[in-house]
Amino acid sequence: MPLSSHAVAARAVPFDHAIIKQHGKVALTWFGPEPRVVVSDPQLFREILSNKQGQFGKQRSILRIERLLANGLTTHQGDKWVAHRRIINHAFHLDKLKRMLPAFAACSSELVRRWGDSMGQSDVQEIDVWPEFQNLTGDVISRVAFGSSFSEGRKIFQLQSEQAQNAVKMANLMYIPGYR
Repeated sequence: MPLSSHAVAARAVPFDHAIIKQHGKVALTWFGPEPRVVVSDPQLFREILSNKQGQFGKQRSILRIERLLANGLTTHQGDKWVAHRRIINHAFHLDKLKRMLPAFAACSSELVRRWGDSMGQSDVQEIDVWPEFQNLTGDVISRVAFGSSFSEGRKIFQLQSEQAQNAVKMANLMYIPGYR
């Protein structure tokens, strides 16, 4: 596969990619004692994501993280998930998203300007975009939700990132026989 290809599944999630190639677009795998269904059919995936009847539950590993990180839409199930989804849906109506475009554009323009300034006289420069996009996301959320710039909310985002990293480290330190 050429490096310019957007088909990154074989490199990003090689195990799932091999399972899908071998067993089709819907396959059952095991993660220790926990069964998992791997879905790569876009229509079925859309149906799962728009699930309103609570037929598709969350992974137990996600539910365990709730105590460590957050109690929100990603960890809620059933009626609680439906209620919170109804509340948050209003924020993502097209009209409201259109009103957010100036904030998106301002944050993106600042990022592009910073990248241009960092290049100087050089025509080529390597940039680690992961932290840049994390900062961009935080900046957009800060401006849209709180009306402030990312520099003012940076400490909150840094603490959340640190908390998430510590939770992942803790999860990796736990040893449950038969689970790894």
